[in-house]
Amino acid sequence: MTHGWRQTGLMLLCVMSAHCARHIPDHLLTTPPPTSQIDISTAVHPLDALLRTDRWARYLLDDERTALWAQVPTEAQLAVSETLEDIEQRQADPAVALWRLERSWPATPLVPLTRAYRTRWADARWAMHVEGPDTATDPNVALLTNLTPGRPLPPGSAPAWSWLSPSTPDRAQIQHYADLWTLRGWMQHPKLQIHHVARGLSEHGPEHLLSSDESQWILHRAAST
Repeated sequence: MTHGWRQTGLMLLCVMSAHCARHIPDHLLTTPPPTSQIDISTAVHPLDALLRTDRWARYLLDDERTALWAQVPTEAQLAVSETLEDIEQRQADPAVALWRLERSWPATPLVPLTRAYRTRWADARWAMHVEGPDTATDPNVALLTNLTPGRPLPPGSAPAWSWLSPSTPDRAQIQHYADLWTLRGWMQHPKLQIHHVARGLSEHGPEHLLSSDESQWILHRAAST
């Protein structure tokens, strides 16, 4: 009998030992596990969110992308991250927040990239207005041109953006203006990276952009540098 109990005890001890040898969850350890290192080569750059909305970013070569990032100061990159987070969480008005970025960092890639980001927001607004795209015209004019109707106008007064058209501008007119406005952003400083824009224009640029003075300036400048 004693021998039998001894064998049973040994078996239980073996089972318990095997169980205790299993991996202990990290939260039960008395000392924290070593922190894993982050591979910065795969980290998302703050400007990537802007580049995803830019029609010309797909034509960037790797070295051009690196050069583009280098033209944006670190402080500006942090401002981009904070601003886009506020916009996505509906804590900031896109027109005001993006205009503040553009004014704070002139003559940098932030100017054309934030203008392209505005176009994405305008497209989303038009898509949400199921009763008709014209109902989104006023806020999108403000978003894409920085021209705002402001306070209610006195009788007989014209809105601030009336010069765009004899009547209320339609979606195509506003987007055409925004495309040219974005191109002018790439013209703000002679050191801005524009070769990818020139490639995009020459390969897939729509006719209404190719015939513009802005496009011709970018194409000629890219060919000469």
